[in-house]
Amino acid sequence: MILKESQTLKRFSILFSSQWLEDRTAATNCSITLKGFRNLTSLEVYQFYGDGERILEDLVSALGESPNLQTLGLALACDCSSNESPEAVILEDEIDFFEKLCAEYGSRRTTSPLPLKTLKLGHGMYLLKSRSTVIDNYLAKLMRISGLKILHIFNGLIKMGSVDEETESMKVEWSLFKECTLHQLSVTRLEDDVTQWLNTVGNSVQELIVTDRYPIYDAGLENFNDLNLPHLSMLFTKEEFESMQDLEDEWSDIESFGSQ
Repeated sequence: MILKESQTLKRFSILFSSQWLEDRTAATNCSITLKGFRNLTSLEVYQFYGDGERILEDLVSALGESPNLQTLGLALACDCSSNESPEAVILEDEIDFFEKLCAEYGSRRTTSPLPLKTLKLGHGMYLLKSRSTVIDNYLAKLMRISGLKILHIFNGLIKMGSVDEETESMKVEWSLFKECTLHQLSVTRLEDDVTQWLNTVGNSVQELIVTDRYPIYDAGLENFNDLNLPHLSMLFTKEEFESMQDLEDEWSDIESFGSQ
């Protein structure tokens, strides 16, 4: 790619068109080789897909060539339960991809933790509790956590391994961020663990973004009432209209089913 020869290119961002994996074979085309890009200050690659080990190696090489990177955004293409609202992402073998990326990057003698100010992690880049008993904080292998100011993460609904499994809420390992003073946080859903972290360690947040749509009678809206952010200056969320008639119809369906 001729762009890799550019001496002035500092910011690189690409969004592949395949958000969900309807065709696994076609989805393998949703990636490019990043090795060769150098001295970037911003790298964002979303909805990519392919051989996990090859992509991991490629990403680590590219990150190692941009030691002054300020912004990193990553997201894998994935499957979801598209017949449900909100959609639940189906977790497969990519569940610890991001942890592996951090560990592999940190294992290179030629790399140092990146001075990231902005970290954006979408599908396939999960901040879960480490499976390793050796690594204390795998995120610190990749970046200087204390310098992080903007964090965007996916913490939406999930199903483990199959569309037939029960829907669960993703729990983020918030202890990974105990050393940072965030200015902006974007999450998919404002769950209990998010609220608890914001009201304690994360109470420096000034801008809070919640990207899932909430029906106006959703019980999860109570978490907004529980927020105690002394520096909050901006709150963004989305509403999904749901009439009382719709709710009454749902309860009627449930009662009818229970009486059969």
